[in-house]
Amino acid sequence: MQNKIFIAIASYLDYEIKYTILDCIEKGRFPENLTFSVCLQYDAKKGTSKNCIDGLQKVCNIKIDKFKYTESKGGCWARNIAQKNYNNEEYTLQVDSHTRFAKDWDVDILNDYNLLRLSGIKKPLLTFLPPSYFRDDKKDIDTEFTFLDKLTHLNIPKIRSISNQYWPEYGGYVNIKDTKNKPVSISLLYGGFIFSKGQWVVEVEQDPFHYYTGEEFALALRSFTNGYDLFTPSKVIAWHRSHPYTPKKHFNNNEEIKVHKFHNIAMQRLKKLVFKEDLGKYGLGNERTLEDYEKFSQIDIKNRKVNHV
Repeated sequence: MQNKIFIAIASYLDYEIKYTILDCIEKGRFPENLTFSVCLQYDAKKGTSKNCIDGLQKVCNIKIDKFKYTESKGGCWARNIAQKNYNNEEYTLQVDSHTRFAKDWDVDILNDYNLLRLSGIKKPLLTFLPPSYFRDDKKDIDTEFTFLDKLTHLNIPKIRSISNQYWPEYGGYVNIKDTKNKPVSISLLYGGFIFSKGQWVVEVEQDPFHYYTGEEFALALRSFTNGYDLFTPSKVIAWHRSHPYTPKKHFNNNEEIKVHKFHNIAMQRLKKLVFKEDLGKYGLGNERTLEDYEKFSQIDIKNRKVNHV
């Protein structure tokens, strides 16, 4: 199963899921190595219906778990379901359902991964905030790709402050740096693009009880303590759509009382991570300590202090 890539995607009322998968296939150099797993949260509307991507089974290896959107319990719940179809592929990729890819993206990300392995990094994890692409829905075309002429300019995540619920405010949305065509060591990850060895899906399985806010920080803590070292790719591998067309809560349309309940559960679970309480398989790893992460990232989570400049 050499170079097989398991691609997990959670799709919530998103007609773009079809185009995301087709673009991923078209832009990959070795599409025969790609396996897709989609948690499809659907509606009856055209483009987001129950059968909206059934036709893709003719052109790629894809497994689809379907749920009416009113059954959804949030983004992490859906991502957890998408991960369940993992079948020992050598690598895994998590992306959002509204993504476009660079030509030969699969070769480029594997080159970065293998470069890090050769440099002595045992478990590299490549993650970044894909820059925006824009789309004209009426004309059914993509119209603009940010940094298309500056592919080595990436957002480098940086913790600016830590909230009273222990999730960090990112400074990386505007912290654009030139990678000089080399992966950059970072302490945070972005849920919209995560690439690593396939076992990451098992070792750092998405916590289905974590609703939305704090998800990326929880994954960063769990990944790091499970021995993963976080890096950006050497250049832009993909783009992420801005969302003028999606519902306000594009990950879940629950009524506010449920949103409040699910959010509070997520914050309780994040606090348990920070204070090293038992969350079973969704807890911290045992290859590194939380203190190791704090030293590396130059933060004091419990006291909400950021020590780097």
